Amino acid sequence: MAAARAVARVVAVAALAAALARTARAEPVAPPPPSPRVLHVPTAWLIPRDHVHTSAGVTHRGAIHASVVAGLAGLADVDVTLSDDVGFCDPCAGPRTITPTWLGSAGFKLAAPAGAWFRAQPALAVGMRRSFAARAPAGSTAAPEVATLFAVASARAHGVAVHLGASAWATARGARPPVRPFAGLEWRPPQYPRTTLLGDLSWLPELGADGAALRLIAGWGIRYQALSWGAVELAVRHREDDALAGSTVFVRVAGSFDLRR
Repeated sequence: MAAARAVARVVAVAALAAALARTARAEPVAPPPPSPRVLHVPTAWLIPRDHVHTSAGVTHRGAIHASVVAGLAGLADVDVTLSDDVGFCDPCAGPRTITPTWLGSAGFKLAAPAGAWFRAQPALAVGMRRSFAARAPAGSTAAPEVATLFAVASARAHGVAVHLGASAWATARGARPPVRPFAGLEWRPPQYPRTTLLGDLSWLPELGADGAALRLIAGWGIRYQALSWGAVELAVRHREDDALAGSTVFVRVAGSFDLRR
């Protein structure tokens, strides 16, 4: 029954995506709004002044994603996000079982746009994120707590955007905050101006009853600019040491809105 509900959610979002795609045929092709993330990793792009970026989606496992990102005077972003990026495992060794759940977090990103200091300078950003709410995994009475600091550089040329950075994670389960690199790639083929191919690599926490560890996460997918203000994302997430059947498919709808209109 739970699996059927999860599939129904994905089908519903996919139907919405198809409807937006049909509407897109009458929309002029415009540069896509900047996105605060690739799939899992942050970018150094800032949300334009007086704009809000929102996204919502669901995985085939029944977990949900939702976020609201607001730009502050073209200098910083603040956001509130609900996601299933952080994994919960029981057991965590050997053949692992990942439990879908949700984690609410708030983030802040301060950035300098490309070329702000010298001609060839990429966009640069530093930020932090901390959880403020979560559902305790089955068999645990303590809700997880996670925090991260990150720095990222983003550059774009000839339809390709590259994002390189590093993050340090800390949890309430005694784990040290190791620093790990991350990378993201976006390619917008010139013959398909509405389509962006996405890929990223990062490390995300995986929490268990006996501690926490960082797992390598690979994400790949596509973003289709269905409307001038929004896009649909269809992607796959794969965690380190998981079999192919352990991959997660998710669909998201994202949009950027001008609050002055």
